[in-house]
Amino acid sequence: MNDLISVIITVQNGSRYISQAIDGIRKQGMNTEIIVTDNCSTDNTVEIVENLGCKIIKHEVDKGPVGGKNSALKIAQGKYILFHDHDDIMRENALKRLYDELTADKTLYAVEAKVQDFFSPELTEEEKATSQLRKEPYWGLFTGAILM
Repeated sequence: MNDLISVIITVQNGSRYISQAIDGIRKQGMNTEIIVTDNCSTDNTVEIVENLGCKIIKHEVDKGPVGGKNSALKIAQGKYILFHDHDDIMRENALKRLYDELTADKTLYAVEAKVQDFFSPELTEEEKATSQLRKEPYWGLFTGAILM
């Protein structure tokens, strides 16, 4: 069995996408624990996460994304950490590829994946027409694409 990977998601009012993000992580087929830090949501994000059986930390005071990540790190049990955004969807086998690359070279402390832009389904055609998306995957410093 692969080493445990703690996937940390910080969220505030993410009910629209959180279940898709969690489903994408679970479909990876890796040994993961999913820890969600809720940052004072006023929608039903907490209820969704609880129903999906994830570990959840509820902040009653706004601690921002970094505060949420730090709270989750305190309880994370994994040998490896991946921060993931509540509105991102992992491609098939993405986590395994990151894990394989990281564990193959003991001199590495982190590996990064490319990201791919996509339109949120609720955008109108007019909003899509005025937005700039990169058509191809690209590198950037995105914490949700780094396994460490």
